[in-house]
Amino acid sequence: KWREYGYAANPLTQAAEEDDEGGDESSHKFAIETSTLELTLDSVGYLSTELSSDGQTIDQAIKAARSSTMWKYVRIAGALVFFGGFMAKSYLGERERERCAQRV
Repeated sequence: KWREYGYAANPLTQAAEEDDEGGDESSHKFAIETSTLELTLDSVGYLSTELSSDGQTIDQAIKAARSSTMWKYVRIAGALVFFGGFMAKSYLGERERERCAQRV
């Protein structure tokens, strides 16, 4: 027979308390991107739980992922322009040397 321990948790939700203008505190639940539930059983039989998460809402995680993806493509484009510039400079320098050699 299972014994109930702790509280019934809502998966992938996190409660945030906010102060309203009236002074009473209301609890709002937000969806979170990742969470980890750690269950530990002691040698004596003590069961402990810990719920840890990054605390980001799904909207924040999506914005961060899009920003990260955008910066990834900006870095790739920058690297291509940087190294492509050296390649173009080398090619144009070689053509100039060949023209100078033909003149001589």
